[in-house]
Amino acid sequence: MSVKTWITELLTGADNKTPDPARHGWLFANVAVLIAAVIQAVHNSTIPLIEFATALGIVNGSGAASTMATKSSQPKPKEHTDASISTTSAGPTQTTTVEVDTSGTSDIVSPD
Repeated sequence: MSVKTWITELLTGADNKTPDPARHGWLFANVAVLIAAVIQAVHNSTIPLIEFATALGIVNGSGAASTMATKSSQPKPKEHTDASISTTSAGPTQTTTVEVDTSGTSDIVSPD
């Protein structure tokens, strides 16, 4: 999986196209906590682990809650579709059926 695909799946809704503000807020909050921890480590040479773990727990708990709260308003992924592709060569016409699933991968099914 490429980094671009991973980021797209992380920050979009169920259809992997519509940006999800709840997920963007969750990512921003996690980055803010990590930056605060780095600043704390640079200035004081220590990171209070209880406070760091508490901040991450609060951020990720609220991120999960906001993502679940907006789940019903997200566009639904497209259903499975079947497509027939006809190819011709020197011989008779061959038909190959392609089943496309919602994750973006496809399986080629032989008519045999």
